[in-house]
Amino acid sequence: MIPLPPVMQSLQDAALAWAAQQPDIRAVVRIGSFARSYRPADALSDLDLILFTRTPARYRAWSDWIGGFGPMWLNVPASHEGDDCEQMAIYEGGYKVDMVFFTLGRLEHMVAAQSPDHILGRGYVTLLDRDGLLAQIPPAPTTPPPGDLPDGEAYRAVVTRFWYSAAQVAKYLWRGQLWVTKLLERRLQDSLLTMLEWHARALNGPACDTWIDGRFMADWADPAAYGALHETFAHFDAADTWRALDASMALFRRLATETAGRTGSTYPAELDAQITAFVAQIRAGDLAGRA
Repeated sequence: MIPLPPVMQSLQDAALAWAAQQPDIRAVVRIGSFARSYRPADALSDLDLILFTRTPARYRAWSDWIGGFGPMWLNVPASHEGDDCEQMAIYEGGYKVDMVFFTLGRLEHMVAAQSPDHILGRGYVTLLDRDGLLAQIPPAPTTPPPGDLPDGEAYRAVVTRFWYSAAQVAKYLWRGQLWVTKLLERRLQDSLLTMLEWHARALNGPACDTWIDGRFMADWADPAAYGALHETFAHFDAADTWRALDASMALFRRLATETAGRTGSTYPAELDAQITAFVAQIRAGDLAGRA
């Protein structure tokens, strides 16, 4: 078992003692950087706990208990699919504990499948196993799980979503609504991140670990693409946002074209040309006949 820093150990002990007093909580595991042998925890790592319970929705609104683990600065609840939920707290000193409540059925499904699902796939430490269910699951792999490459439908969906977002960014830039533009830029970047991940796996094989949310990107992304990313972020300024939009479109076009060539997908060059021309028209203010 990976040792925890003293403060994190104290928080985990308090959380586990509390969980043991809740009859509906049947199993608790630790995941994240304090549970894996590769890319281990650093000085600012969180304590990530998953609690399998018959009644996860019970912990969506009831959170008084989380302040009993130690001096707490704040607590933020979050909902997941179905009844699953999450309680995140930051304790004195900035120590963060993230507790996710999953239905017991999810754990039972892993037992039936004889495989930990993706949430445990990077490693876990068993802390509580009342019914012996966790003991029936094979251990998580010691190497990163392989990633997938897109089929034609998934590829087309991401490409379409990117060019849709590019058109929307241009519209709101023209309207002078910078705040909305920045929100739309995030959607553009989500599609760009997905293509960066696919591109890396297309170049290096499914064993290339692209993590999640861009973590450790400098290690897995194509170096030229990673360098170009610096130009895709803009200040809260219209001219700089136009520049960043151009850079994002150029980078996405290159990544998507190269990915298509390696995965058997077809890059929609006509769609690219149509939206690119539309963006240029908006930027030039050439809107005669549209009103």
